[in-house]
Amino acid sequence: MAEVIVTKAPDGEEMTLNMGPHHPSTHGVLRFILHTDGEIIGRAVPDVGFLHRSIEKIGERHTLAQFMPYTDRVDYLAAMFCNEVWATASEKLLEVEVPKRALYLRCITGELNR
Repeated sequence: MAEVIVTKAPDGEEMTLNMGPHHPSTHGVLRFILHTDGEIIGRAVPDVGFLHRSIEKIGERHTLAQFMPYTDRVDYLAAMFCNEVWATASEKLLEVEVPKRALYLRCITGELNR
């Protein structure tokens, strides 16, 4: 996990800050390393996925069904949505027709998870 760095700078020197995430649902997705001079941001370096969990590598050794429990750990605040995305992608890959009842249940669980 990234550590927040705050450097107090004397007048005229640059200060480096870690900024982000801004919302709980973006936890681990994006942060910015800001280089400031006073209140002016001179440079902002994005750090995308700084809490990367190597889920792609884990998925290489599992079947489509075995990998489902890992998808809800990608974003713990929207776990059901991540499961739905994985299920939908797997079904499209395998050309499986999903019953309407399952689609309705997915919509309901997605709304409840929101």
